[in-house]
Amino acid sequence: MTMLSQPSTGRPDSGAQAAFTLVELMVVVGIMGLLLAIAVPRYNQRISEYKLQAITMRLANWLDEHRRLAMQQSGNCAISINTSQAMFDASVNETGISNDICGSTASQARDPVLKLRDLESGTNALTLTLLDGSTSPLYFSVRGLSPNGTQVQISLQGSSRCLWVTRPLGLIRMGLVKSGSTSCTYSGM
Repeated sequence: MTMLSQPSTGRPDSGAQAAFTLVELMVVVGIMGLLLAIAVPRYNQRISEYKLQAITMRLANWLDEHRRLAMQQSGNCAISINTSQAMFDASVNETGISNDICGSTASQARDPVLKLRDLESGTNALTLTLLDGSTSPLYFSVRGLSPNGTQVQISLQGSSRCLWVTRPLGLIRMGLVKSGSTSCTYSGM
């Protein structure tokens, strides 16, 4: 009868179980640490990009809601833009008088004031900038038109997005700023 022998592993066979050596474990832990060092900053950047996208979409929806209110209530709507506080306010018009169309409780607006920093956990990391000579307040007319239009840039931790209310149609377009650029690129244009 022929007996088959097992190939030699270089380790003495004293009935001990196979295990990893300390050097092998240290190499694996080092590789995992390197992968984490690469992945965590990218993960944090993605999270801030998703937050910024959600904030921009919320602003676009809020502006569109007030545009529709101006048409439904058959009146003009003025929205003041406060860049230092990253805030849009439809509760008062440009003269500081209560805005009956967009800001009153009768107009059934969900939020007469939109504070973008509150959407981003209230930190001061979010900045709002008016672009291309845009002025505050932003107007929506009875027909939903915007005679002055505006462009704003919203920035958060190195990422930037833009929102453009076109003049005179009052269409709301969202865009983004490519890294290394200062100009906005709008989709569907």
